Amino acid sequence: MSGRPQIPVAAMRGRAPGKATRCDYHGILVAEGLRDRSVLEAVTVLGTRRGRDWTLLRVAVTEERLPSVIARVQPGLRAEGGVPFYAHFYRPRELVVVFPDRVFRLTPQKQSWGPAVAHGRAAGIPQEQLDFHPCRFEDEAW
Repeated sequence: MSGRPQIPVAAMRGRAPGKATRCDYHGILVAEGLRDRSVLEAVTVLGTRRGRDWTLLRVAVTEERLPSVIARVQPGLRAEGGVPFYAHFYRPRELVVVFPDRVFRLTPQKQSWGPAVAHGRAAGIPQEQLDFHPCRFEDEAW
């Protein structure tokens, strides 16, 4: 990932600078959680954040391409010690959480997250990792 150029969201699908729409989705993928990183060819990488154990990728995808991206990401999510990785995508009024065995369509408001959090907890994901942050464009810090 280190050599991959970061492409601004405005470059998606030939849009002029400043023309990204609020219908586009942003998302968070854990690089180490992907079996096949070729899915990154279908998204625009907006930024990376490296932690001690994981590399988070902030990506953008158009509304039209989201279903095909989910179809590629979902079966390609790895598990570590039997605990699955997940991905999430968001836009102003929608949050899509993708687990290897299920997809949840929620809102950015925490009170709607119960089913996805319960599913993640049942799969062994620690509560603190089920924060779906960021899940609004205005909360993005990188």
